[in-house]
Amino acid sequence: AGAFFHGQRIFVGTRAGLLVSDDGGQSFVPGPMTGIPPGEAMVSLAGAKANGQVRLFCVTLEAGAVYPGMQGDEHWSYRGIYRLDYDVAPTWVAVGNQLAGHAFFIAMARENPYVAYAAGATVEPDAPAVFKTVDGGQTWQAIFQTELNHNIGTGWQGAQGDREWTYGEYALGLAVCPADADRVMLTDLGFVHGTTNGGATWHQLYVDPRD
Repeated sequence: AGAFFHGQRIFVGTRAGLLVSDDGGQSFVPGPMTGIPPGEAMVSLAGAKANGQVRLFCVTLEAGAVYPGMQGDEHWSYRGIYRLDYDVAPTWVAVGNQLAGHAFFIAMARENPYVAYAAGATVEPDAPAVFKTVDGGQTWQAIFQTELNHNIGTGWQGAQGDREWTYGEYALGLAVCPADADRVMLTDLGFVHGTTNGGATWHQLYVDPRD
């Protein structure tokens, strides 16, 4: 599901749970899983550190739907987003109940524990979706607004474009600049979009704007 490195400490998210190493990867032990219900499994993990403390986020799906090599089309099995303040309390806290859609990926900048992005899909009609929190998961906002291309500078995919947003359908990748939480890139079934202002506006990155 992902990994986060903090000096000699390494966190690895797997469908079997969280693994933690305190010796640079020489050995791993199971990490906290309290708070994530039985029947759910991680598919994406991200982390950040500040003032020596680590915060992790993960996305879970129905455990029976999680398998090696799976892609974002499995977002229909979405169950939740959870937060773990590893150095404070060994319990995952559910924080993803407000999403107007499904999440599959989660990503953060390395030293900003308050801002996180989750990507997946809207529901009926299917379209790529990105959700953002700026308060450590307490609230989430849909920031990739495909309806009428509200905050997206499009290429040839988009509302009333050569291809509608249903062509891209769902997220296939999400990346946040490690040093800048305002810089984000999203891929789907055929296209890539980016933002440099934290999702206030997005622009396509797959065709020369003059075309």
